[in-house]
Amino acid sequence: MSQPNDSPQRQLFPEGEGHGPDQTVVAGTFADEWQASLVRETLIASGIACAVAGGFTGSFRAEAPGRVKVLVRAEDLERAEEAIRKRREEAASIDWSDVDIGGDPDSAP
Repeated sequence: MSQPNDSPQRQLFPEGEGHGPDQTVVAGTFADEWQASLVRETLIASGIACAVAGGFTGSFRAEAPGRVKVLVRAEDLERAEEAIRKRREEAASIDWSDVDIGGDPDSAP
């Protein structure tokens, strides 16, 4: 999985004038929509509202290079960064040699 920027862009996407708690910021930027969706699910499980933007330009689906962004409310950015960090640590600590994928790999179906 691509890593979100170590220092996420804090670019605001205002929905109106001024800056308030409902402003959205980029919590992470990814090459593919599926990677951003994994982060989205992590954030939702952590109780953080979020959205994925740029899926049509990510992975060249629209034949235009682009990145897929995970957006959160500005007030939730620190919690989102922490949830993403924890998920990365969990994923890195999996010992895949201990994971049971079912069935005997030497037997034919």
